[in-house]
Amino acid sequence: MWLGEFKVPSGPSMEIAVEVERKPDDKLASNLISVAQGCMSIAFHKTTVEKAQVCWEMKSPPIAISGRYSDDSRTIIEGQFQQGEYVFPMQLRRVEAIPGYRRPQTPVRPYPYEEEEVAYENTKAGITISGTLTLPRGKGPFPAALLISGSGPQDRDQFVLLHRPFKVLADHLTRRGIAVLRVDDRGTGSSTGEFGGATTRDFADDVLAGVQYLKSRQDIRSDAIGLIGHSEGGMIAPMVAAECSDVGFVVLMAAPGVPITQLMYSQHWRGTLAEGQSEAKAKMKSDWYQRLYEVVQQEPDNETAIEKMTGMYSALSSQEKMLLGWDEGKAGSEIHDLVSPWKRYFVNFEPQPYLRAVKCPLLAINGEKDCQVISTENLRGIEKQLREGQNPDFTTLELPGLNHLFQTADTGAESEYRHIEETIAPGALETISDWIVERTPVSPKQ
Repeated sequence: MWLGEFKVPSGPSMEIAVEVERKPDDKLASNLISVAQGCMSIAFHKTTVEKAQVCWEMKSPPIAISGRYSDDSRTIIEGQFQQGEYVFPMQLRRVEAIPGYRRPQTPVRPYPYEEEEVAYENTKAGITISGTLTLPRGKGPFPAALLISGSGPQDRDQFVLLHRPFKVLADHLTRRGIAVLRVDDRGTGSSTGEFGGATTRDFADDVLAGVQYLKSRQDIRSDAIGLIGHSEGGMIAPMVAAECSDVGFVVLMAAPGVPITQLMYSQHWRGTLAEGQSEAKAKMKSDWYQRLYEVVQQEPDNETAIEKMTGMYSALSSQEKMLLGWDEGKAGSEIHDLVSPWKRYFVNFEPQPYLRAVKCPLLAINGEKDCQVISTENLRGIEKQLREGQNPDFTTLELPGLNHLFQTADTGAESEYRHIEETIAPGALETISDWIVERTPVSPKQ
């Protein structure tokens, strides 16, 4: 881990960190972490180390950090931070961790299992998906799980706020005798293609390619390939399972069980209250987004939709704008985002027909304190659709005290995520692995 800061002229100092990890194929993968913004992160697409020179680069946004080691022990880098045409001198120093951000569950080598860097093609999209496959030691073939990330460009570990939930989950499952494939989203990390412009349907095609890849391996049981999807990944898993008979089981973590517009109304309401805001603000925010979603659903032309939504915002009273917490810039950004291909697909998405079509064993879990995918209404929705579809083997569970990331939480508010040291509650990990092992008998815990 490298930590440093640079000074923006006539502005604040920006503290950043660079986390570097060596992958199974001995290549380096790096993430840029904005400490000043609560440890929000984004992956670099290229890491270069040549003698004393170091360089990290990303395409979007166009950022590069470059420099050279200034001491023989290689604990200090003197260099610069560049974003577009702006260049700022900075010094980075090697640290064990960012102060105040412990993540004790993150696995550390050596592991009691094998890991392999893998890549496969989504021929439909003409892209390559890259990831890590962890395999139990011993004689296979093994049951396997493909992890499906939530919304936004995610790397194979679902790296967020210095947590690596998918790495923690993969480590736990592989120790239980289950092979795990976790991958970089298209256009992220080592996977090719473009993330922007893709929809949930496109991501489902990427998952289908992953299932076929696992099926092609001799060390994987073709009758025991499962999907584990978190949040948007929990939208995708039933889509894939409904159309691919090769899927042997499904685990949904905080997945939608109701139409997305209904889910989002509850999310805005519950999330606003969890952050300590007033009911008046929660109602304003929830109602406002529903009005915008109606425009997106009813108006297919982007320019016309933007014009209508912009007019709606202009017509709000000053008190309503204050409750909403938007200014003109925020309004423009939010409104334009609503007509992106991904958001249009998302707003119109209804999970019910896909859930009804899933016939393989399915486990759905939600945290009681989840403020993004409200546990009660979504688990009820999932159960209703599975019953209507006559799925013969399903389980729905609400896990007490856990938030959207399945951390033990106080309120479940998003602002808590970064302050919680736990990445995934051990009880949630055991719930998932016990359920899978019961349905795909494997060797005892390793």
